[in-house]
Amino acid sequence: REPSAVMDTWLSILKAQLTVFLIIQTTVGDIILDRNPRYLPFPRGVGNKLQVITGFGIPVPDIKDDVTYGLIIKSNYALPTNSSEFTQPELAYEGFSRFQPGAQISRVTWYNLLKAAMERLQIRGDSCLPLTICQASFTVFEQQGLLGEIMKVLFLPSTTPGEDLLVPNEYKEAEEVGEKAEDESECRKAYPSCDRSIIDMITTLEENKFVKMMLDNL
Repeated sequence: REPSAVMDTWLSILKAQLTVFLIIQTTVGDIILDRNPRYLPFPRGVGNKLQVITGFGIPVPDIKDDVTYGLIIKSNYALPTNSSEFTQPELAYEGFSRFQPGAQISRVTWYNLLKAAMERLQIRGDSCLPLTICQASFTVFEQQGLLGEIMKVLFLPSTTPGEDLLVPNEYKEAEEVGEKAEDESECRKAYPSCDRSIIDMITTLEENKFVKMMLDNL
C-alpha cells in the first residue's frame, strides 16, 4: 500500500502540472488570437516618414563677412504602415487633417504666405508677388527638370485650374503679361513699384549662347 500511496502522490503532482501547462497554453493561444493586427510594411511610431526640406538663401550685400539669409520650408510625409492605406485611403486616414473639410492649402492661402514672407524680407508683397508671377510665366522652366516644374507650381496660378475663380485677377493678369512678353523688361514695366522679386533673388537671367549661335547662323 505504501508504494501505491507514493504513486498516487506523483500522479496528483503530474495532473497538477498538466493542468497548469494547459492553462498557460490556452492563455498564450488567446493572446495570440486576440492581439492587435500587425502593420505590414513598417510599425507605427518609429519615425518612419519622408521629410522634404526646401529653401533658398539670399546673400546680404555690403557686409565684409559672408552672411546669408535663408528661408526653409519643411514637409513631413508619413510612410504607409498598412495595406488599407493603398486600398481604402479614405478610411485609413479618416482622422487625418487631409480628409477634413477645408484642410488642404489653397492657391490663395499659398500666395498670402508668400506675401507675408516677402514683407518680412522688406519686399513689397502687393507689387512684387505679381512681378514674380510675371517673371515665372515669362521664364522657360521646361529645361530645368524637376526644379523647373516646382517653380511653375509654386508661382503660376494656372497650375491649379480648379481654383481659377478664387485666385485674384491681378495674379492671373500677371501670368498673362509674362506669357505675352517678348522681354523680361515688360514685366518690370508692368510693376514698376517693385525693386526685386523672389525670382531675382534665387535666379539669374542669362543669354542662351547656343540658341544665339543657332539664330546667327540662320
